Amino acid sequence: MRFSYMRLICNILVLICCCLFTSAQEFNYVHYDTKDGLAGTTVYCMCEDEDGFKWFGTENGLSRFDGTRFVNFTVADGLPDNEVLELLGDNKGRVWISTFSKQLCYYYKGKIHNAQNTPWLQKFELQGPVTKIASDNRGNLIFSDYFNLYWLDTNDSLNNLNETPLFKKYLFRGHFVSDFDHDDNLILSTWDSIFTYKDGILKRVDFKRIPQASSGQFALYSGIGSPTLKLPEPNVLQKITYSNHRPVYLATSNGAWAVDTSANKLGQHFLPGMVVSDVIMG
Repeated sequence: MRFSYMRLICNILVLICCCLFTSAQEFNYVHYDTKDGLAGTTVYCMCEDEDGFKWFGTENGLSRFDGTRFVNFTVADGLPDNEVLELLGDNKGRVWISTFSKQLCYYYKGKIHNAQNTPWLQKFELQGPVTKIASDNRGNLIFSDYFNLYWLDTNDSLNNLNETPLFKKYLFRGHFVSDFDHDDNLILSTWDSIFTYKDGILKRVDFKRIPQASSGQFALYSGIGSPTLKLPEPNVLQKITYSNHRPVYLATSNGAWAVDTSANKLGQHFLPGMVVSDVIMG
C-alpha cells in the first residue's frame, strides 16, 4: 500500500493528516500541541528542509519535528524574536526564518545565523516583518516585507528589486508576492493586476480583477488563462500551498481545500469548521 502525507496546521493546534488512498479514502488526524513539545499554541507557518525535518513557526519560538519529537529554538538560541511568522527551506540546506522583529535569520548545520553573527544579513534593510519567502527551481530566493522586494541569487548576491528602475516604474509598493510558477516566473499581484518577473523582464498578465480574499473569491494563477475560483461562504483564504510551483491546497478559515489543477476546481475538503493557517506536503 502507498501512503501520501498531508500536514495541516491550525491556529490553535497542529494536526498531521495521514491519508491512505483506498476506495473509501479515509483520513486520520493526529493532534500535536505544547504537551507534546511544540513551542507554542499558535502555528503561523511551516516548511520542510532538505533533510526531511518539519519546521513550525509559533508565537513562542521555532520547532523542528523529526516525526517523533520536537526540538525548540528561541531567542536564547539566536532567534531575533520568538514570534516566527514565515519559514522556507532552500536547496542549500538552510531554513530561512522571518520573525516579528523585522529581522531575517536562517538555521544551518546546528546554528541560527542572524545579523549579529553573520554580518551580510545586515544588508536586508527591512521596514516590516518579511511576510513571504519563496524559491524558484534554480535556487533563487525572494523576500518581501510589503515595502521591499529582495532577490537573493544562487551566489548569495542580494538586490532590492523595488529600488531598480524597472520596478520603480510600476510603483510596486504594497504589492503581494505569490510564488514562482512552474516556469520560474515570479508571480506578483496588486489589487487589480498580475505581473510575472523572470530574467530581468517584468510582464503584466492579461487577467481579470483579483477580489479581496475576504470576499471568498481569489485568482488562482498557475499559468495564462487560469480562472478565478470561489470558496464556499463564509470563508477567508489564509494561504495557498504549491507543489512543483502549482497550487495544490488552500488553507482557509473553514478548513483546507484540495485543488484539482487539471480541471481548475476545488476538490476534497479537510477539517471543515476549523481555521487552518498553512498546509505542507511531505
